Amino acid sequence: MKLAQSFRVGEAFLMSGFFMIAAVFAISEWHFDLLLKSILIFLSVFFLILSVYAFNALCGIHHDKFNFRLSALRKIPSDMYFIAFLVFLIISLFLAWLISPQLIIYIISIKIFWVFYSLPVVGLKNFAFSGSILHFVTQVFHFNMVFSVYQDIGTHSILISLFFAFIFAAGHLNHEVIDFEADSSVKLKTTAAVLGIKATVKLSTAVFITAHFFLIPLFLFDYISLYVLLCFLVALLFQLFSLIKYYNHFLSDMNTRMTYRKIYRLLYFFACLCIILIKFAF
Repeated sequence: MKLAQSFRVGEAFLMSGFFMIAAVFAISEWHFDLLLKSILIFLSVFFLILSVYAFNALCGIHHDKFNFRLSALRKIPSDMYFIAFLVFLIISLFLAWLISPQLIIYIISIKIFWVFYSLPVVGLKNFAFSGSILHFVTQVFHFNMVFSVYQDIGTHSILISLFFAFIFAAGHLNHEVIDFEADSSVKLKTTAAVLGIKATVKLSTAVFITAHFFLIPLFLFDYISLYVLLCFLVALLFQLFSLIKYYNHFLSDMNTRMTYRKIYRLLYFFACLCIILIKFAF
């Protein structure tokens, strides 16, 4: 259990959803070959994310020891993170190659993005706005990598990926809010450290809302179905209710910020689950 926490296995499983949601929009009907591909691409994505987390932990090992949320990372020596980074990446590349050699280009590109995010001192996570911009860009790659397993990428996949890119970037802004005290203590210039907690929460909320406004033209131009639009709008509505409930406690309580994150993650999980059920069960 401690080893799993140190390598953030649960978090990697959760983040795999930002990749795998592309399959929902790319697949029209299931058959055995698609099921096999889906298992392989999920495992490739999962190990890629573990590799990203291992490299991020390696680069941030001196800063993360001040972060209570990442206390489990202290239990693993730095050389173990380096080995894990390489092993997980090799496994991811091998599984991707079994599906299609072109996926290796996606994985290497995504890995390069995350290396520039994680580097100590000069990494994009250390500066205001740059980490969230990188999250936006990489999510476009995440989505379209998985989409390409089932269909050729094009305007349809790119436009839908932009919605999830906005959500990913908004979530990163909230992530920086959660780590405000730890990042400020080591003088990192994250968005939250520069703007403050409340201003960053407002910015994150604005990006979440922008993402959902972006869904409306996607529906009007027939890129998504009505039920997709409604599922996400309902999730946003409940997210805003929870934000109003917890907002006044954000300044003083990191646990409140984490509770808010758990709530909106669950909301979007259930929104995606409803979309899957409606598309494939009815």
